[in-house]
Amino acid sequence: MVQVLEGQGTLTLNGEDVELVPGRFVFMPANAPHALKATENLAFLLTLSDPVPSEN
Repeated sequence: MVQVLEGQGTLTLNGEDVELVPGRFVFMPANAPHALKATENLAFLLTLSDPVPSEN
């Protein structure tokens, strides 16, 4: 998950552009192709987590 704290930019995720502005949350699936372009100073919080194991 990406949480934008300040600044602006564009996240290309799975071929789609997502505008990054303060307060935006973006869910990024594991191994998704992505690129980031900051149009001004950009600060964001990137949170990684392990998948929840299935109960078999």
